[in-house]
Amino acid sequence: LGDLSSVAWLAWASKPLLGALMDRLPFGRLGRRRPCILLAEAGMALSLLVMAFASPLHDRQLFLVLLFLHNLLAAAQDVGTDGLAIDLLAENERGRANGIMSASKYAGVALGGQGLLLVASAAGWPAACGSAIALLLIPAMLVIGVRESPSPTQRPRLLHLALRAFSTPV
Repeated sequence: LGDLSSVAWLAWASKPLLGALMDRLPFGRLGRRRPCILLAEAGMALSLLVMAFASPLHDRQLFLVLLFLHNLLAAAQDVGTDGLAIDLLAENERGRANGIMSASKYAGVALGGQGLLLVASAAGWPAACGSAIALLLIPAMLVIGVRESPSPTQRPRLLHLALRAFSTPV
C-alpha cells in the first residue's frame, strides 16, 4: 500500500508544473483548458482500460506505472478544471464554486470508491474499471459543451505576481 500511495501522490505533486505547461500550450479556437481536460480524461479512460487487465500481484511494476500515469492525468484534469473555472467565473463567484467543486470531489471519491468496490467484489476488477470509465465520461460530456473565452493576448508576469503576493503584508 505504501508503494501505491507514494506513486499516486508523486503524480499529484506535479500540479504546479502541469499548470504552467497548460498555460503555455496553444490550442487555438479549441480553447486553452478544454482540450487539456478532454485529453486527460481520454488518457485516464485508456489507463483504466489497461489497468483492468494488469495484475498488481503478478506485474507490480506495470501496475505502478499505470497508476502513476492515471494519477498524473487526473492531476492534469484537476488543474485544467480549476483553470477553466477561473477563466469562466466572475471573481465573486469563484469561492462558492471552488467549495462546490471540492465537496463534489470528496463526495465522488467516497461514493464512487465504495460503489466501485461493490462492483469489484460482485463482478471483478475489470468490471469496476469499466464502470469507472463510464463515470469518467460524464464530466467529459459537460466539458465538450463549454465555450471558453479567447486566450489573453498578454501573458501575466508570473515572477512579478509571485513576488508581489509574497511581499504584501497579510
